[in-house]
Amino acid sequence: AFLMKQETFNTLSTDFGYVFLIYFVLLLIRGLVVGVCGIYLRQKGHSLDAASCSLEVFFQKMFVVVWGGLRGAVGLDLALSVNVDQRYRTYTVDPLFADRCLFFCAGVIVLTLC
Repeated sequence: AFLMKQETFNTLSTDFGYVFLIYFVLLLIRGLVVGVCGIYLRQKGHSLDAASCSLEVFFQKMFVVVWGGLRGAVGLDLALSVNVDQRYRTYTVDPLFADRCLFFCAGVIVLTLC
């Protein structure tokens, strides 16, 4: 229903651009975190050490972890709670903050599932 509100968005193309930007920034952050943790996992074992896992297989597994990420059940629940609670509309300067929060969160979840 919040997508039907015309005043929710500045311009629809700009907001969709922000969704794609947020998605790619999240992928980059996930990649950095998995890369840093992957160095530790590669050194300490956990069936990913050099003796039991080739470098090619290791990178394939790390790619799946980065691409999969969190599918968004908790994030969507939090965005819905922000959208439902009227207090968030009065605490921010932007009265449509809750609607935009839900739109951006749902957009990232849809892009993650694709």
